[in-house]
Amino acid sequence: MGDVEFTAGITLRSGAVLTADVTTLDAAGIAYRTEHGSGFASWGEITAVMLATTDHMLQTAGQMLSAAEVLRQQEERGPYDAEALRQRALGLLREVAPRLCPQGQTCPLGAPR
Repeated sequence: MGDVEFTAGITLRSGAVLTADVTTLDAAGIAYRTEHGSGFASWGEITAVMLATTDHMLQTAGQMLSAAEVLRQQEERGPYDAEALRQRALGLLREVAPRLCPQGQTCPLGAPR
């Protein structure tokens, strides 16, 4: 397929999950770019790849924040820790912010914690 450019969620056999800008797809695997640099994953290392549009990322973050609020109101912990879910949602928003904000990588919403 050669050079491409889209955002994807990539799950690796190691358990790592990346939100990455895919730059190349070929028979060997996926070359990608993240905020931490560029990388390559062979098909043997990958368990799942999901197209992640900015709309999808925003929708997912919104749903996670809503779920976190419900859990917080119910004061439930366990497999769905409200604060951990909230932090994951905010992390997702930090990832998507520079893609939507006119300021790009200098967007204050994308600032690290």
